[in-house]
Amino acid sequence: MELNFLIYSTIFTLIITFILIKSYIRFAYLFKINNKPENISKLISEKSVPTSGGIILSVVFLILILIWYLNYPKLFFSIPRFEVFIFSIITLTIISFIDDFRPINPIYRFAIQLSIVFISLSTIETHVFNFIPLKLSVVLSVYFWAYYININNFIDGIDGFEISNVIFCCIAVIITTMIMNINILEKYISIGILSVSLPFLYFNKPSAKIFMGDSGSIFFGYIIGWMVLRLISIDLWYIALIITIYPILDVTLTIINKMRIGHKPWERLFDYYFLQGVKNKKISHSKTLIFFNIHNIFCMILIFGCFYYPPIYMTILSIMSGLILIYKFNTYKT
Repeated sequence: MELNFLIYSTIFTLIITFILIKSYIRFAYLFKINNKPENISKLISEKSVPTSGGIILSVVFLILILIWYLNYPKLFFSIPRFEVFIFSIITLTIISFIDDFRPINPIYRFAIQLSIVFISLSTIETHVFNFIPLKLSVVLSVYFWAYYININNFIDGIDGFEISNVIFCCIAVIITTMIMNINILEKYISIGILSVSLPFLYFNKPSAKIFMGDSGSIFFGYIIGWMVLRLISIDLWYIALIITIYPILDVTLTIINKMRIGHKPWERLFDYYFLQGVKNKKISHSKTLIFFNIHNIFCMILIFGCFYYPPIYMTILSIMSGLILIYKFNTYKT
């Protein structure tokens, strides 16, 4: 892609996203499209804040990608079925937007996500995990992708937390492709996501003026999950693991503990480790976000380290960093 076109389109997207989010906030207050803190959620935030801002982000991103596609179609040749990619984003975003206001049964919602992910697997290398048989690789890819979509939904509970995770993942992919001097589609997808995420961070940082809702977290989960599988398919598994390690550890360990004491995995108990400090009123949203971004910065350093030292060592260090952060957050439990 021509550099000037990339720069201008990205800057334009940043500006348009900022304006649309600001307009959406006014619209949401006018038509009362706000979250309503209830039960345990009141311990996280007592404010009624405009929600479902993710619909703006997904629409702007789709328009940007379509503009790039029309101008540089060769860049998208690595996606065998580009229309499936677009269809999947639109479908998941619409369903998630509806779910924000009329909750869909978690089992039905997960079944829909599995179906969309299975169809979307045709847009990437089918044999992602090439160290195991093909059929097993397909099954593992589908369930991992669907699981990661929901992980992103689960970690959307602290002002600025989920969007910080998205920004970190995108910057990591961009830096990796630049260091390796490879011109792959994932770099441009990351730039596109970054161009809608940065304006949203401005409004979502503590104290948040807008929430992304399921229409944002599911959308981001789908895109990042797609990029992670694509990275694994080109043997950049260590980058894929480092950028996703904390959300996977936090949510997985929480679900295991939840099931151990007799609860369903999808029950909203607000028991994820990163929520503990805020829920028990021991630290603020801002301090939680600072701890998380310190971990992200450390992981970014580890990504640089992967190009000078054995990636397995950097990956182990990222897992240790994630576990240390979980331990830190767990100390705030009552």
